[in-house]
Amino acid sequence: MKKKSLLLLALLTLSALTPTLLQAQENNARELLDQVAAKLKNAGGIQTNFTATSYVGTDQAGETSGTLNVKGRKFKLESAQISQWFDGTTLWALETGSNEIYISKPTRTELQQINPYSFIDIYKQGYLLSVEDDVYEGKPISDVHLVSKSTKNPIQEMYISIGADKMPFSVRVRMGKKNWLKIRVNSIKTGIRFPDSDFVLNTANFPNFEIIDLR
Repeated sequence: MKKKSLLLLALLTLSALTPTLLQAQENNARELLDQVAAKLKNAGGIQTNFTATSYVGTDQAGETSGTLNVKGRKFKLESAQISQWFDGTTLWALETGSNEIYISKPTRTELQQINPYSFIDIYKQGYLLSVEDDVYEGKPISDVHLVSKSTKNPIQEMYISIGADKMPFSVRVRMGKKNWLKIRVNSIKTGIRFPDSDFVLNTANFPNFEIIDLR
C-alpha cells in the first residue's frame, strides 16, 4: 500500500476514534463529579476555610481569605471584605466598613458566581466535560475541566481539582473572556449540625444600618 494511502487510512481511523474517546472522557468526568456531588450532599453541614484569588488574564488582581459554611442550598460566607447569608431563598450581604445591608433574591446564575460549591449542580447540563490525572504535592489528583456550550453563560470555564478522597480542594472559574477566580480550600470539616438561623441575618441586630431591599 502506498504511503499516501496509509496516511489517509490513519487519519480516517483517528477521526472515527476521536468521538469515542471524547465521549469516554466525558463519561469519566461526569461519573467522578457524580461521586463528588453525592459525597458533598451526604456530608451534612460543611465548613471550609478558603483563599480566593482573582486574576485578570495572568495578572493577580486581589486576594482574600475566609470561611464558608454550607448546608444543602444554604450557605454563610465570611471574608475580610464581605459577609453573606443565604437561607435558600433570600441573600443578605454586608460589606466590611459599610452601614448598608443589601437584601435580594438571587437568581441561580448569580448564586453560581457566589458559591464555589455550585458546580454540584451546574455540571449536569450546558457543559462539555473532560478529566485528566495529575499529581499535586506528591499525591494523585484528578482535574475535571468544564467548558460552557453557550457564550451567554456567565461561567464560561471551570477547573475542579479533586483528591483521592473524592473531595474538591481547588476550584478555578473563568467569567467572561479573561477574568479568573481561584478558590483554594485550606481545610474542610463535614458533619457539622448548623441551625437554620445561621444562614439568616437578623437585621434587628443592626438598628443603625440602612436596609436596601432589592427583592
